Amino acid sequence: MKERRVFVRIPEHLQIYYKVLSDIKEKGFITMDVSPGGLRFYVQELVPKGKILEIKICLGNPFFLIKAMVKVIWVKIDAQNNRYELGTKFESIPRDSLERLIWYLESGDR
Repeated sequence: MKERRVFVRIPEHLQIYYKVLSDIKEKGFITMDVSPGGLRFYVQELVPKGKILEIKICLGNPFFLIKAMVKVIWVKIDAQNNRYELGTKFESIPRDSLERLIWYLESGDR
């Protein structure tokens, strides 16, 4: 099966905060992997495919907070751990934040 991903995902555990646009409460989790095209992470409640999430990604060395919008591309149920795995792609991310994310992933300075 041919890989459709444009960017290689880097296994990276970053603190993120997310909220569904219609929600008030923000929730925090750790990413499983990250790329300039999107990220993968687990959540406790079902977030349907196609939903738009507002996220904040915490980068270190030096600390930098990225705010972006992602779209849920796929959802997998992790019944054993009572959670859901989300694959997302960036819908909106400021250019300087994307450049910082790319620098962070390529530099190895994590």
